[in-house]
Amino acid sequence: MEPLLGLTDLTELHLTRTTRNADLTPLAEVGVRRLRLDLDGADGSLLLDMPNLERLLLSVEAARKDNADLVVALARKGVRVTLYRHKQAAFPGLLDQVDQGADLFLAEAGGYLGLTSDDSAVDRLGRALRSNLVP
Repeated sequence: MEPLLGLTDLTELHLTRTTRNADLTPLAEVGVRRLRLDLDGADGSLLLDMPNLERLLLSVEAARKDNADLVVALARKGVRVTLYRHKQAAFPGLLDQVDQGADLFLAEAGGYLGLTSDDSAVDRLGRALRSNLVP
């Protein structure tokens, strides 16, 4: 991760496959706005410390309650979060939290679930998901 710190113009990053045991904390210092991240055991809380993050395609391997809490916190912070629909079981309680919160909006299309806190962006998010424009 350390070499990424020197890439000051980096706006999009895809970190896929194995992130287990990886120290992802340097990502918080990179100006990435769009991120695709596979968390297979790594701590995702650093995502909350990324000030420029606008869009996230997140995949996780293990079902944990804090996965859903992280996604909700990111969406409430203004990050447009996208998940693979076939992996939604890895985010237990997420749909319940969305249903209970009047400040979260869900779009489903193209095999994805998209979450936003901007109700005026739901249609645009749905079109992006159908067009496979993620993150």
